[in-house]
Amino acid sequence: MGTCTMTPVETELHQLTAVAQGVWTPAADWSLTRSGLSLDLPPRLLDDAFGPGRIVRFEELDLPPALTHEPTRRFLRDVGLPEHAGGFTLDLDAPLRTPGEYAADEDDRLTPPRGATGLIRLGCLAHDGHAVVDVTTGTLLRWTGGDGALVPLETDIAAFAFTLWQSTRPAVADVTAIDPV
Repeated sequence: MGTCTMTPVETELHQLTAVAQGVWTPAADWSLTRSGLSLDLPPRLLDDAFGPGRIVRFEELDLPPALTHEPTRRFLRDVGLPEHAGGFTLDLDAPLRTPGEYAADEDDRLTPPRGATGLIRLGCLAHDGHAVVDVTTGTLLRWTGGDGALVPLETDIAAFAFTLWQSTRPAVADVTAIDPV
């Protein structure tokens, strides 16, 4: 089983965001975006940020049939996710699988969340967390394997990728260094 080590800045990127809390949604009416997701991100955005060969785009046959949320499928095929980003490591050791399958294969001490068959694990997050996507809604959740807890992470895969992209921006270090008085 792989472990992730994150810096404090990376950890802060994966706290509940305004998007996950429902405070802000880039496109409240997702029918206004071509992708059907909260954001329309061009593939080159992640390519430019993470470098050549660092973005994983999934072939259709690599995506689990259970993943029925078409905008998420299309995003993983056409835009992809970085192998490594601030606070996230994509699981490349095996095909995308449910939290239950991951726990059985990697560490039987992990507690799969309720409804685990309706989730697909994408990779690991800071503090022994896992990024999982709901197969029907496309919502991103944080799964804590020790207790099986699920908490909202991002509205969808595009918002998650945008957060990862933000982790590459030089301004992140400047913003996190501000002392709130």
